[in-house]
Amino acid sequence: MSSLIAQFRLKLLALINDQKAMAQIRRFDPAKMQSYIVVTPHLVHLTPLAVQNAADHVQPVLVDNGLTAADREWLSKRCPHTPFLDLLNSFSSNSETLIQHGVVINHLARGHQGVFCIQDADCFIGRADYWNELSLDLDKEFAVGPFLRKTRDERPTFPETFLLLLNGGLMQKLKREHGITAENSKLPNAKARKILREAGIPDGQVLERNKDYYDTLQQYWVAAKHLGYSYRHIPGEDKDTWHIGGTSYLFKSFDDLAHWDYWPLNVHYLHLRLLEQPSCEPIRPRFQKLFDFHQNADNLLNNYPEFARGWRREMSDLIIGKLTAIKPCR
Repeated sequence: MSSLIAQFRLKLLALINDQKAMAQIRRFDPAKMQSYIVVTPHLVHLTPLAVQNAADHVQPVLVDNGLTAADREWLSKRCPHTPFLDLLNSFSSNSETLIQHGVVINHLARGHQGVFCIQDADCFIGRADYWNELSLDLDKEFAVGPFLRKTRDERPTFPETFLLLLNGGLMQKLKREHGITAENSKLPNAKARKILREAGIPDGQVLERNKDYYDTLQQYWVAAKHLGYSYRHIPGEDKDTWHIGGTSYLFKSFDDLAHWDYWPLNVHYLHLRLLEQPSCEPIRPRFQKLFDFHQNADNLLNNYPEFARGWRREMSDLIIGKLTAIKPCR
């Protein structure tokens, strides 16, 4: 009985959030493309960088996913012209409860018949006119973006979701006619499994060998491609746009920070540099473990000289030099 009640509450919460999202989306400027940045408590300090360099035809929107009133006040001061989109996290008003990222995308898609954009809070744009290179043909393309999964473990290759234009009308059609959802799923529903089988993905198989579920938007990739739509990959990664990633390394074990060519250590370094800014003082206590381990960014460089001389540190300094977390946002 308790599981039935939990399922009912989830369905009711999804229905409420669909209505909340659609009502708010209708109030946004239809002449602009909305770029949605989902902000959780551990991404607040990155968000002012993510909204930098928006073109005139782009409207960044901050999706509140578990933020406190203090978080919203901090962001409002640094991004005074950037609207929020509010969703209900839980019926208990528990700010620590987060909505799954794919579920948030489902709610956003319900409000867009045309093109909309999703952007990670740790994905940064280096120049405003880069947005002019991002466009999507609603009749032919299911997504457009600069990031592509490069590993060979997946069948087939597919876009990364760090910065991505999506076809809202197609997403609505696939949801309505084929039961396709953007959220993580171990067992897609019967309608979704049918089109996935038609696309060559048998029941029980997923796209990544190291996962036992369809990750965010992966059902959509397969079904859309099967219907003849394509993904257009555009250049710009690590030149005009950067994705940091690895937020989980801020809280995991700190035993091996040198693997993957110092990627975890670079995550620590960039976050420390940002969190050391005076404006981030209210947010700093959330990352006390990080400061307890390194003390500060300069100390990290002293303790890891090979990383300090490497390309990842150079790239992080380049990003921080191009963008500033204390500059007022559009």
